[in-house]
Amino acid sequence: MTLRNVITTLLASFWLYSPLLPAQDTKPWNVILITVDTLRADHLETYGYTKIRTPVINQWAQKGAVFEHAVASSPLTLPSHASILTGTFPFYHGVQDNAGFILSEDQLTLAEILSESGFATGAFVGSFVLDSRVGLDQGFDTYIADFQLTGMEVIAPGYIQRKADVVTQDATRWMTEQISRDRPFFGWIHFYDPHAPYAPPAEFSTLYPDRLYDGEIAYVDSVLETLGDFLRQSGIEDETMLILTSDHGESLGEHDEKTHGYFIYEATQHIPLIWVTPNGSLAGQRVTETVRSVDIAPTILQLLDIQVPATMQGSGLMPLLRGEEKGPREAYAETHYPRLRFGWSELRGLYRFPYKYIEAPRPELYDLAQDPGETNNLYTTHSAVARSLRDELLRLVDQRSRPSVQSLAAVDPQVAQSLGSLGYVSSTISTSSADPLADPKDNVSLYGRITDAHALIASGNLPGAVQSLEAILSENPDAVFVHHSLGLVHSRMGRHRQAVTDYRKAGEAFSDDPLLFFNMGTSYLQLKQWKAAAEAFERVLDIDPSHYRARSNLASLWLQAGRFRAALRASESILVKQPDYEPALFNAGLASLALEKEDQAILYLQKVLKINPRNANAHQYLGQAQELKKTKE
Repeated sequence: MTLRNVITTLLASFWLYSPLLPAQDTKPWNVILITVDTLRADHLETYGYTKIRTPVINQWAQKGAVFEHAVASSPLTLPSHASILTGTFPFYHGVQDNAGFILSEDQLTLAEILSESGFATGAFVGSFVLDSRVGLDQGFDTYIADFQLTGMEVIAPGYIQRKADVVTQDATRWMTEQISRDRPFFGWIHFYDPHAPYAPPAEFSTLYPDRLYDGEIAYVDSVLETLGDFLRQSGIEDETMLILTSDHGESLGEHDEKTHGYFIYEATQHIPLIWVTPNGSLAGQRVTETVRSVDIAPTILQLLDIQVPATMQGSGLMPLLRGEEKGPREAYAETHYPRLRFGWSELRGLYRFPYKYIEAPRPELYDLAQDPGETNNLYTTHSAVARSLRDELLRLVDQRSRPSVQSLAAVDPQVAQSLGSLGYVSSTISTSSADPLADPKDNVSLYGRITDAHALIASGNLPGAVQSLEAILSENPDAVFVHHSLGLVHSRMGRHRQAVTDYRKAGEAFSDDPLLFFNMGTSYLQLKQWKAAAEAFERVLDIDPSHYRARSNLASLWLQAGRFRAALRASESILVKQPDYEPALFNAGLASLALEKEDQAILYLQKVLKINPRNANAHQYLGQAQELKKTKE
């Protein structure tokens, strides 16, 4: 967002003075926002859990404020972080799933505001799901998300991560640079470790052999000790505000859900929120009122004496901390995962403590004070409460939504392909608006089996995955979306003919999925069915004209067919926005050579070798181009 837009937005907002702020003539506090992925609140000591030891988090809780009932806006990593960093709900920022969505450039982020206010801004993330190309890098001077995808073809996205100690090393190195410049900073540190598959370091797997999820949390706590030591030794502990939270929790079998994303019960929506200020003004406070993850960004701005933009849908927490706010806050949560992945109904929920309403084909209402496990649905017996909350939910979504929602076509094709090939098969299934959508509760067993099959893929047990997926299809022939996963497994096993068959069946449901047709085209290439491959890649471009990988593959096919000018045009159109994309540079060089544009060919092929000095074909054709140039001289 431009500076002008930032200023305009800020002028439309308001500010309430707070005695919690640093003195106005002092340097602004540094801010460290720590999001521990997949961390449910009730697995921390400070929230009453007795089967784990988290001494650092305990210490921070004593030094700061503990919010006992914080609610995540989504049970998925990318949508939830988009809410945290923009202070808006998913129906406003438009990010509804981990795969297939990006945060659009017109969204105003916390990092953008702080950067315009003079802060150095750095992000250090542990998951490929939060790669810089999904839009969360907006406003960050530094965004470290260094993931090596080579050799990851048989590994699920949950495996594409950087361990917490590595992320912390990057963060402390960057903070050291900012300290030397005497510049206030905002650092966002994201730890992915509690996320499945649970694989804590040996020390913690030994301590928690039967509870590896807890072992992951304990490991993160040990890394937080390293961070705390750095702050003390660097002399900035008394100048730095710390916020510890999570993007969502983790279902450990509650309601038959495995992991997270499918339902919006408390196992995945109740997150920790611990807030430490340098002056100790929050020490010992425990806030029992419901708060939201969208409240984090506006509260940071309030505590820094920076106006809160009117676009933020969360509210600062300072009135609660001062004991001035009366009445419960309404919280919102949603998941579109069942709809986008399987064609079943999405779920939306509204909290007005003690009640929680879930909008579904069979609606649900729970009294969280009496029934925190959400086992007794009160929808029938408390119909007036349910109607009131439903009306408020629909009004909230209707009045505060934005019409623009990003699609898979807007996502960098390489990111989409990487996520897709690693298990994130995500597209909107073609479903007529007249068709009733299944309640996710009715299909949770099927969902569990699909999750188990993907776990087999993640572990490298591809024959077992095929057997599992084929059994699912045998019993559930209408679950055509399973064919996409099955096609991916077959292609990894070299069974491209069977893969194509599965992709074509999946196309009955995913008729507008560029990833599906890209995978189909790739298998056709392996089968040397050039015409069919070209048709598949052309279909990708019909859906998503910006899909440069499909265009590059088409260019390769046109080179093979002797259509050199078309191949050159296609390659050069890619290089306008992807100037370092090696396949496009190589194709452009080869097409230029075929057209006897040897100077141009030399330039393109030299760029290829600068990127990849081991490209033997580029060396060969560069030599030919140089020889052609000599003969003409």
